[in-house]
Amino acid sequence: MTDFLQVSTATENREAAVKLAQSVVSAQLAAGAQIVGPVGSVFWHQGEFGSGEEWQLVLKIRADRYDRYPQDR
Repeated sequence: MTDFLQVSTATENREAAVKLAQSVVSAQLAAGAQIVGPVGSVFWHQGEFGSGEEWQLVLKIRADRYDRYPQDR
């Protein structure tokens, strides 16, 4: 039986989320993707505290394909 993972990330805007989802699904690295947003985020980035809105991208992938994603995930 194949194991599956749910991988999530966030982008600055909806257009970037759609572009990333289309790229990953069309390359068959993910079976599907959902785009949710905007979502509120609170974070540390480059040594500074911040908050704002992002678009969450949730990808459904097979566990054996996870290592095909870029290493800087």
